[in-house]
Amino acid sequence: MARPNLSLRSHLLRSQQGLTLLELLVTVVVSSVILGVSLGLIVTQRRQYINQQATTDVNQTIQSSMDLIGIDVRQAGEKVGLGLGLPIIRIENGGGTAPDKLRLQRKLLSQDLTVCAPVDGTSNSIRVVDKSAVACPFADGPPPNGLPDNVEEWRAYRCQLSATKTACASPPGDCKQTTPASLNDECSWAYIFNPSTGDGEFFLYSGEAQEGSPADQRYLINKSVAPSFTKTYPVGSKLYILEERRYALGAADARDDRILELSLVDRNTNTLLNNAPLQIVNRLRDFQVKGIDSTGTKIDAFNNPPTFPYEDWTTLKAIEVSFSVENIGPDAKPVIQTLTSQFFPRNSLSRPPTP
Repeated sequence: MARPNLSLRSHLLRSQQGLTLLELLVTVVVSSVILGVSLGLIVTQRRQYINQQATTDVNQTIQSSMDLIGIDVRQAGEKVGLGLGLPIIRIENGGGTAPDKLRLQRKLLSQDLTVCAPVDGTSNSIRVVDKSAVACPFADGPPPNGLPDNVEEWRAYRCQLSATKTACASPPGDCKQTTPASLNDECSWAYIFNPSTGDGEFFLYSGEAQEGSPADQRYLINKSVAPSFTKTYPVGSKLYILEERRYALGAADARDDRILELSLVDRNTNTLLNNAPLQIVNRLRDFQVKGIDSTGTKIDAFNNPPTFPYEDWTTLKAIEVSFSVENIGPDAKPVIQTLTSQFFPRNSLSRPPTP
């Protein structure tokens, strides 16, 4: 019987013994190097992703703020006639490092009305047409609803507004709509203004009425009982359908971030300016506003404090707005990033004549 080959047997025995210590150490070292390189690449890519995401968030935050405020600056003064006397643009300097505030006005209806009888805090109606009053001339064509043309234009505006006017006190059927019944309750914010003193305030305009006999040719617009007027307005004061938008930063949180807030009275709101504002954009650190005049000089405050006669808003060639945001990316330099843009109040070039 042949004996097995001893060299082959030795080789087989060695192959069954596994890796030697040296081979194991080499394997561990090579694996560690590969794993270390892979982890390094993963950490680097993760860090780059976080940086890019943080930068994107900053850009979106600032750009959305700029887009909103830029539209309103461009629309400031819309439908405003010559010599109206309203402030239109007001820049409130926060002082030091505090954020600024910006107020913008525009008319939503070209037609103005004139106060024909004195108005005070007890007035819940305002006479706007009086055939016998020299200060209240009016033209009247065929009246589709028995109203003079200027009052009819206000009524037409009020009746086409949103139906979400829970504070409105119009009589049922006032706007000639029946489906749904709430459409009979349209009302609009209006603004009363004394061009001699600069006093003005908003009130809820809710309807129209005739005063006396038809031969008297006296017509009123009604206001909601609350709030009462805080000032007295003589004959010759003006009434406008006016919108005012106020931009400001809210209180800082624990991280010193703030929310851009918008307070407004416009065609579809029921709340007064001092009620809860709309929260527009969060995570802002600062909000700075400057006016730029025809010489290129930057103005820290405009119509602030509001002293009558107000500064002419058409002298401003641009409104410069700056927003600052914290970039939380691990490699952000600088950490606080600021974007500045300039917007032109274009209606200063295209104002209609005074009605």
